[in-house]
Amino acid sequence: MKITNRNLTKILLLFSLLLLISCASKPEVKTEPEALPMLWKIEGENPSYLLGTFHLPDERILDLPNVVRNRYNEADIYVLEVEMDLNAMTELAQYIMLPEGKTLKTLMSEELYQRVSDILTEKGQNIEMFNMIKPWVLYSIIAIPPGLEEQPMDMALYNEAVEKGKETAGLETVKEQVMIFDNLTLEEQIQMLEKNVEEYEKFDEILETMISYYLQGDLEGLTNYMNGELVEEEYEDLYDNLITKRNHLMVERMQEYLKNGNAFIAVGAGHLGGDDGIIAMLEKQGYKISRCREENN
Repeated sequence: MKITNRNLTKILLLFSLLLLISCASKPEVKTEPEALPMLWKIEGENPSYLLGTFHLPDERILDLPNVVRNRYNEADIYVLEVEMDLNAMTELAQYIMLPEGKTLKTLMSEELYQRVSDILTEKGQNIEMFNMIKPWVLYSIIAIPPGLEEQPMDMALYNEAVEKGKETAGLETVKEQVMIFDNLTLEEQIQMLEKNVEEYEKFDEILETMISYYLQGDLEGLTNYMNGELVEEEYEDLYDNLITKRNHLMVERMQEYLKNGNAFIAVGAGHLGGDDGIIAMLEKQGYKISRCREENN
């Protein structure tokens, strides 16, 4: 079934990206002589392909390179972080509501509540609509740039696969992803929300920097920006749960698809680079991996 509940889907796709946005600062973005697609070939009897995605529906990113489109079309199965079907959306809804008797207005300071209300008003929304949801969910909502009507890459490819009858699979469950944030106390969630409200004005600039790295095919630059020293010390444990531990889990679970071959696997590009990234982990296991270049058609 094609997903139509945009808000829940965006929350599921964006929450990991948005923590990293909040911890970043602006670097120099170098110009690459050739922008390579964020696609890697994993050798085997029937090779598979690994795509680094970007969890925002920017038109520049949704314009897929020919080589990405071709390998996706040829694959027997599309594997993504989480299958975003109706069951996933229903499960997600179970985790976003505050405990009975608590509201955002009672949890937040008057000043923070008003600031969040102002931000939501700018986006054409009323804070009263969200008064019963958890702070980490609200953070995801206010950080979504306005005017994003297209589907994020992951969801667009998933819905296309469903429509065409292509087999799909997920490397994680909704619960596994959501519990990374949901395990935080409400006080910790409020603290994180407060910090990121303070940084709200910088979000567009940070996102544009990340998009620039992505479009240039600069995985090293993107990795350093998202996964390196730019993650503040207070978020180290959360970052470890959000990135490193999930990388190990996803590599473990993609083994069956690599064994069968001809799989098209798509995960956030922030998971691919670095010593603890998925590419390095697969290479340590003996897989031969090579970067794909653009094709003429």
